[in-house]
Amino acid sequence: MLKRNQTIGNAELLALFGAVDHRPSPLAELAYQSFVYSPAGMLLLNTELQILLSNESICRQLGLTADHLSGQSLPSLIHSGDLLLCMHQLSQFLAGQIEPYQAIIRLTHAAGHTVWTHITVSMLGSQTGNGRYILVQAMDMTEKKQAELALQESALKISSLLETIPDAFIMLNRQWQFTYLNKGAEQMIRRKREQLLGREIWDLFPEAVDTNLYSAYYQSMEEQEPRHLQNYYPPHERWYDISCYPSKHGLTVFFRDITTQKQQEQELLSTKLHLDSMIDNAADSIVILDDTLRIIRANQAFWDMYGYREEELAGNIPKTIPTELVDETEHLFRKVFSGEQIPPLETRRLRKDGTLIDVSLTLSPIINADRKVVSICIIGRDITMAKHLERKLRESQERYRLIAENTKDFVSLMDVRGKVLFASPSHRAIARNPSSGSDNAFELLKEPWKTKAVQWFQDIVQSREARQIELTLPSKEHESMVVESKGVPILGQDGQAEAVLIVSRDISERKKTEELLRHSEKLSIAGQLAAGIAHEIRNPLTALKGFIQFMQSDSVYREQYLQIMISELNRIEQIISELLMLAKPQTVHFQVKPLEPILTDVVSLLESHANISNVMLDWVPSGDMPPVRCEENQLKQVFINILKNAIEAMPLGGSIQIRAAASEREPGMLELTFRDEGIGIPQELLGRLGEPFYTTKEKGSGLGLMVSQKIINEHEGRMHFASRPSLGTTVTILLPAIPS
Repeated sequence: MLKRNQTIGNAELLALFGAVDHRPSPLAELAYQSFVYSPAGMLLLNTELQILLSNESICRQLGLTADHLSGQSLPSLIHSGDLLLCMHQLSQFLAGQIEPYQAIIRLTHAAGHTVWTHITVSMLGSQTGNGRYILVQAMDMTEKKQAELALQESALKISSLLETIPDAFIMLNRQWQFTYLNKGAEQMIRRKREQLLGREIWDLFPEAVDTNLYSAYYQSMEEQEPRHLQNYYPPHERWYDISCYPSKHGLTVFFRDITTQKQQEQELLSTKLHLDSMIDNAADSIVILDDTLRIIRANQAFWDMYGYREEELAGNIPKTIPTELVDETEHLFRKVFSGEQIPPLETRRLRKDGTLIDVSLTLSPIINADRKVVSICIIGRDITMAKHLERKLRESQERYRLIAENTKDFVSLMDVRGKVLFASPSHRAIARNPSSGSDNAFELLKEPWKTKAVQWFQDIVQSREARQIELTLPSKEHESMVVESKGVPILGQDGQAEAVLIVSRDISERKKTEELLRHSEKLSIAGQLAAGIAHEIRNPLTALKGFIQFMQSDSVYREQYLQIMISELNRIEQIISELLMLAKPQTVHFQVKPLEPILTDVVSLLESHANISNVMLDWVPSGDMPPVRCEENQLKQVFINILKNAIEAMPLGGSIQIRAAASEREPGMLELTFRDEGIGIPQELLGRLGEPFYTTKEKGSGLGLMVSQKIINEHEGRMHFASRPSLGTTVTILLPAIPS
């Protein structure tokens, strides 16, 4: 029997499924059974899209019962994303604008998830009037759709992966045409993919034909077997690791840039060769023992030191350990195999001929990638001769101690804190001589020498380099003595200063001689300037004489004449004062003074001498230089000496450029340059300038530059000479500036 439905009458139901005269026929019953038990979901709708009848299959698909579906509107079951399109299609279908149709839509399950469904929509009943019904057949294709989506997602992931990997990836069909390439391939080939897709690889890269790459591609394609090779591509200067994978559609190729790896391999090989060369050619003996203490490798120095041939001991335990040292050596080996490095130690070893030698050994563990000690490296040095020399040295030290104790020079040894460890007996000449054990040897000095000496001592300790200084010490015989001291650091094994050896010598007489020499040089300069000064004084004297005669003859007093005469007398007085100041010996007294007025005075003094020699002094003061700590007269003597030499170097006249400014190369220093246009000095003679009695002038003594350099050194400055024959000479003086 046909079953009754709440939303459709019996008559309508019977008519729909083929009943005759309201009696169900076998065909009607069969049609109804097909609707109810169809494996496809079945829905019967009226034209208002209300559900009149549903079968078990659609109920399972949607997770609802027939009672829940009965009377519901079809749009309430459709996913919101497909609702608009589905309603548009149903409207067209009901209006007769489209025939029965099929579509894929999403329905919503009672649990909330999406059900992908393939629907077939057709019309039942009359084509017009109220007897029309809509039959919807729904096939659940959720699993298929999910599989498709999963496949699409997988393909997308693969595509994304191929685009993001740095390796190049290309696909070729069997006609050798590009069908795909990733960004890595674009970068490797250095062309856009749209320029490559569909193009034959050998047309684009003819240089690759008949190469290893060409052969590998063809073999892989023809034999349907993967191929792997490493290939160097000269146009890009790169190495690539290439993998070819054939398929029935063509060839897939991966390129991995291994240029860095190749370079590292080359560097590793080079390092190994260097290491082998270093081991083989090392002056020290080197031997490597395995975990059973057998020789793996040894250099020629090892065989020579112990007197064996390589074939005698290679692969065996070395026979170089004296019996009495076996236990001690085994203990050292155990420490090394535990990962400890043994610093250089002095011991004794046995040669093949039975003689014992003194050696210095360093034992180091060799560790593999698993951080396990697999072997031992022993570096040895024969110190037999050194030990012999050490004994000789101790004997020499005793002899040198006797010399130090009997020399007139002051010899002392102090630790880094200034404590006296040794002082020679010659220190008795000092009013308060330091004795061994004194806490501070600098206490006997007065300021400013004390501060200067402490700084000098600290510089020696910190720089670990020798330094020299001149100091004034109290003396028993005189008020004071000037000593020249040289400090030499004594370094320990760690490279740090452990003590300072100071050797001092009384140079008081030498200083007096230098002062006399300096005074003599002043007088010499004054004498040489006499002609120019006489000329300079004669001009104003002539003017004075003329005005006096004129006033006597005219017997008229004129004030303007007196002003001119006073001016000329002041000029004479200034020249004579400068000359007397240069020649007069004065006590050295350092003061902070500006440098420009000193240079201006010197230029003014030498101007007449320069004019006689047709030489122009080009001096332009800058006005912004910091002052220096100096003895004014001594610096004037240096500047006069340099300018006088420059004038004499230009017998045909010329120009001397004088400049003074803060040094750009050495901050904190003032730089003065004197540049002439004279005959110059050959390069091989420049190094001898400043030596006493060495001069390039026919009647010179060579003492002028020596005195000048001494003065600059006393001002803690430096003097440099640069010259080229026929191009002139440049003298550069650097002096410490006093910060303003």
